[in-house]
Amino acid sequence: MTLRSETTVEYYFKEPYLFFCKHHDMLGISEAHGDSVQLNGISSKNINDFIKTYFDIVLEDQPMLEYFKERLDKAEEAARRELYEEEVS
Repeated sequence: MTLRSETTVEYYFKEPYLFFCKHHDMLGISEAHGDSVQLNGISSKNINDFIKTYFDIVLEDQPMLEYFKERLDKAEEAARRELYEEEVS
């Protein structure tokens, strides 16, 4: 196994703007829509898991967590249905 160094980089944003590109699996953080940090390899599943954790642990909002899970299930079902309809036609 190759040894790898661990590095922590800390940035301060006065007015951060967070954005996500699902086509590139990329989370970005910019300073008032200017300079940005882009984190590649972050999937929509990673984002959804983060949101679930945020509702659960940070906000301690179980109803919102359950609603979010329900909406994800409905969106996934709709995507599966659409894929199936494309395959059938």
